Amino acid sequence: MLNRVTLCLLVAFFVLINFSCTKLTEEKPVIEGEITVEELPYKDSIPANWGKLISVSSSPDVSRWVQLWFEDESGNIRMVAYNIIQNRMASQARVFRRK
Repeated sequence: MLNRVTLCLLVAFFVLINFSCTKLTEEKPVIEGEITVEELPYKDSIPANWGKLISVSSSPDVSRWVQLWFEDESGNIRMVAYNIIQNRMASQARVFRRK
């Protein structure tokens, strides 16, 4: 008798817990934003058609990473992150196109 009551209470508990849960909102990934994202073709170099390095910037919130900014002949700007501690580049670059 005690086992049935315990089992019923456990089932009721799990049913009530399931109803009390709410779905969390999901953040959209950066890829779906308005800025184009490109995969880097190489892990150890920057493509020559990206143009010249025009700036390097950093953020105090992300002290291990710097942003490398390149401008090609068409005026398009590309930004790729570089980790100065691990000596590696991010696998994706952001492209800011000129129209």
